[in-house]
Amino acid sequence: MSLRPDALLSHPSGPDFQWTVDRLIWLLKNEPLGC
Repeated sequence: MSLRPDALLSHPSGPDFQWTVDRLIWLLKNEPLGC
């Protein structure tokens, strides 16, 4: 499953959106950038 910006914008609320936000935050915190 691929996440697209337009797909996220089309669903600005709901459990799926919240899960996506939490997932992105988790990735930003745990994945080293620029490697």
